[in-house]
Amino acid sequence: MSSQKCQLNQLRVLVTRPEHQAAQLIEALRAQGAEPLSFPTIEITSAPGAAASLKEAGQYSDLIYVSANAVSFSLDHFTPANQRVIAIGSATRKALDSHGVPVDLSPQGQADSERLLAHPDIQQMQGRRVLIMRGDSGRELLAQILRERGASVDYAEVYRRQIPSDADCGALRQHWRCLLYTS
Repeated sequence: MSSQKCQLNQLRVLVTRPEHQAAQLIEALRAQGAEPLSFPTIEITSAPGAAASLKEAGQYSDLIYVSANAVSFSLDHFTPANQRVIAIGSATRKALDSHGVPVDLSPQGQADSERLLAHPDIQQMQGRRVLIMRGDSGRELLAQILRERGASVDYAEVYRRQIPSDADCGALRQHWRCLLYTS
C-alpha cells in the first residue's frame, strides 16, 4: 500500500472555523499546496452565566467535558479536585492534560456521546451527581441516558457560539470576485 500525500495544488479553501481554532488547519492546508482563506463564521465566547453555573461544581461526583472549548471556558472559574473527570474525546483530553487536570475516563476512538455512553464505567450511574460542561444549546442525549441509568444530571453552559462581531462579508465578496476574474 502506498502512502501518497494529498496535494491540493493551489486549491482555494475557505476556512470557517473559529479564529482561535483555525491556525492548525490553515497550516496543514498550506503544507499540501492549498490557498486557505480564513473567514470565521462562528465565534466562541464565555457564556454570561459561566461562573454562576460552576458555583456548586465541587458537589458533583462526575464532571463531563464535551469539548476543548468546555475545558477552556470552565477552568477559568473552577478546577476539579475530587471528582471523576471525563473527557468525550482526545482533543478534550489534551486540553485537560495541558491544564494539569488528570482525566479518569475517556473513550477511545470516535469522540461522541454515544461512544462515552457505551463505556463500561458509565453503565451503572445510580445515585451519582453529574455535571456536564458544554456550550449553549448542546445535545440532550448524554444527560437523558445518564438520567435513565439513575444519575442526577445538570449542565454548566460555559461558552456560547455566536456570529463574529467583526465579520466583514464585503471583504470576502471582494476576494471571491477577484478570484473569479483572475482564474
